[in-house]
Amino acid sequence: MEIKYGHTTISLYDSLQDLSAFRFHVYTMNLLIDADIGGDTSAIMRRLATILQKIDVDPEGAKQEVLNMSTAISNIENNISPEMRCFCAFIKSINGKAITEGDLNESGIDEIIELIKIKKIPMGMIWDALEFIKKKSRKSFRSFFRIGQTEVQQRQHLED
Repeated sequence: MEIKYGHTTISLYDSLQDLSAFRFHVYTMNLLIDADIGGDTSAIMRRLATILQKIDVDPEGAKQEVLNMSTAISNIENNISPEMRCFCAFIKSINGKAITEGDLNESGIDEIIELIKIKKIPMGMIWDALEFIKKKSRKSFRSFFRIGQTEVQQRQHLED
């Protein structure tokens, strides 16, 4: 899969199954950070709502939410987007320059994101690519596990 915008071409792995174990780790680690802590204002609003719910019934939980909100604010202040960091795990190359596993450390990911910003790649294109990857991965997992089918139906599928 490729994203083409202006003079920039980003080649991507187009499913989770295509990622190396290392790239998969980079993806899942940042996905968990995005889901649990976040890096945008909506994450802060969710944290505030949770703090208000927990403050009287679970003070320790409320304190943890304050720490998580602090991390989300820090992510915003430092322009750290866990979602963009997830996206970087899928990048094979940018304009023919390979993105290797060695490039997927903290500073390397920051450089990749900065390059994407400089090239002004629209977020809509990135979100579309991530959505395509999610759908393709979900479809692959569904056909592999054949959720909801009987054992006979699963065997028939494997024989096809």
